Formats: sequence, structure tokens, C-alpha cells
Amino acid sequence: MKQWQATSRWLWIVLALAFLARILAAMMLQYQLDHVWKRDFFIPGDAEGYWELGKSIAAGQDYSVYDPPRRVLRMPGFPLVLSGSVALFGNSFFAARIVLAFFGTLGCAAVYLLGRELFNERAALVGTAIAAAMPTFVLFSVVMLSESLFALFMLLNLWAFAVFLRKCNSNASLASILCWAFIGGVLVTVASYVRPSWILVGFIFPAVWGICRKFSRQAALQGVVMIAGMIVS
Repeated sequence: MKQWQATSRWLWIVLALAFLARILAAMMLQYQLDHVWKRDFFIPGDAEGYWELGKSIAAGQDYSVYDPPRRVLRMPGFPLVLSGSVALFGNSFFAARIVLAFFGTLGCAAVYLLGRELFNERAALVGTAIAAAMPTFVLFSVVMLSESLFALFMLLNLWAFAVFLRKCNSNASLASILCWAFIGGVLVTVASYVRPSWILVGFIFPAVWGICRKFSRQAALQGVVMIAGMIVS
């Protein structure tokens, strides 16, 4: 219990510092954009398209950009996050960067979950600290691009797969195993709403798992439940 309390305390400290680093990055980037570079986005093009789509979602308009409109250009996951910022704080780039900083910090927490599942508490904390402080990770958390949001959901998906494998190898109840198979499938789709190529993982993972288990009935059932999670989400 004492060890868990100490780990929990250090985890919250690391996550708080991660969020602070990202807020500072958002402040510096916004200052550079407003007063030095005199433009709205760090990387124009994709960022502007995401922002316009986010505003369209917040306003209840068609999911399209450009003229003539292009409706199937980018996945809706990242614009949906931006639309939440627009709905709450208006067309404020800085407020959107703070929202993205929060999701970037959640990505650090996802590193902890995966590290603890695969290794141990100490390795998980070290990995979280690296993710919290690495300059590239900090900067990409506050630019209007989908990389950090995708990383969050990808890590959560890998964590769910890791839990699923642990339960399969520890003779857990069938209901528990199928529950985590379903969660893994749902997270495949959620991550794919940000980056569509991730959808392939939802078919590759159960196929490889079936091969490893020599296409047993249980492996087939688990694969079906995982794909069902993808479909319903």
C-alpha cells in the first residue's frame, strides 16, 4: 500500500510537470505565431484544414473544407476535439492549444499504463517521465496536428491488448477476456477515427492471435468479439 501511494504521488507529479511543460510550450508558440511569424499556424495546410473542420462541427455545418467542398479529406477524430474547444472557448487558438496540452498529458498517462502492464512500476514511471519531458513530444502536443491525439489512443489500444493477453495467459474468466477483447476492438476504431491506417491492426491482431492459438474455438470467439467491438463503435 505504501509503495503504491509513493508511486501514485510520483506519477501525479510527473503528469503535473508534463501539463505545465505543454502549457509553457503553448504560450511560447502562440507568442511566436502572433508577434514574430505573423501567422495562425505553426505548420500551415493540414493544421488550417483541421481547424476549419473543427469550426464546422461546432457550428453544425457540413463536414467539408475548400471550395468546391471536399467532404472525405480527413478523419473526424481530431477535428471533433477542436470543435469542443471552439464550442467552449470560441475561436481561440491559445485555448485550443491548452485543450491539446491536456490530451498530450493524457498520452503520458497512457505510457504509464502500458509500461506498467508490460514491465513494472519503475519502468512505467521512467517511460512517463521521458514522454513528459521530450521536446518533440511537448511541442507536438500543442500544434494543430493529429499526431499526439493518435498517440494517446494508440497507446490505450496497445494497453488494452496487453491486458487481454495477460488475462488469456492467466486463466482469467471467459467474460473478463471477452470484455477486454471488446475494449481492444473499440479502441482500434477510436484510434482509426484519428488515423485510418490503424484499422488494419484490428484485423492483423486477431489473425496473429488465432495463428498463435492454432485457430482454437476460444481464439476464434475472442477475435469475433474484438471485431464486433470495432463494428459497434
